[in-house]
Amino acid sequence: MLRKALAEALAHAFPSRVELAQMLLGMDVDQSEIPHGANHQEVAFNLVMKMDSQGRIGELVKSAVLANPGNPKMNALLEEITQLPIPIQGQIVRGEHRFGVQELPQEGWDMDVLRRLDELSSQMAEIKTTLALQAQSREWDTRSGNERNQLLIKEIEALREGQRATRLEVAAVKEWQKAIQQEIAVINEWRRANTAVREMRYPQSYVRFAIAVVGILILAAAIIIYFQIWGVPAWLGG
Repeated sequence: MLRKALAEALAHAFPSRVELAQMLLGMDVDQSEIPHGANHQEVAFNLVMKMDSQGRIGELVKSAVLANPGNPKMNALLEEITQLPIPIQGQIVRGEHRFGVQELPQEGWDMDVLRRLDELSSQMAEIKTTLALQAQSREWDTRSGNERNQLLIKEIEALREGQRATRLEVAAVKEWQKAIQQEIAVINEWRRANTAVREMRYPQSYVRFAIAVVGILILAAAIIIYFQIWGVPAWLGG
């Protein structure tokens, strides 16, 4: 049973009640909430049963693995859980699961536990990611001062390159803004010139019209004066 395997792994990874309590701090579980038993193995099993009844098996596994990532029993349990066929939650049908048709375990695993494996699978992925980050941190701690300095220098150089690229992009944007402003200035100048041409064109036409009217009036007056002095010509009926 998963409960028994998990209890054995917990008892091995945290061989005292105090260590169990420290591991449970990440789950906001107080030491007084840890159940009692005739021995530490029974205490661990009762704890698993209690967490199971609260639907917190996934949290318990995650907290245990992160608290003692190097424990072989916890790691073996983690691998066993992640390699199990994961049934779709709420649709437990023997012989079917999300990865295709495969016979589910006939013995050693309760169906109610299998229902929780779907939730556990995502939490296991998170645990592995956290363990990888912790491993990177430990690798950093083992490096010499010179190696750390070299890595820091590379990171600073990469940061500076990023800053230089950002400055170039900002400068390009500013140049583009200047070009836009110049285009706007050209358009405005063209509009002003066009308006001035229109303003000059209309007064000239008015002047030409006025000159034509005055010329016509002068011609008419001259004809009238001619007729008064010389009379109306015979070809006009005079």
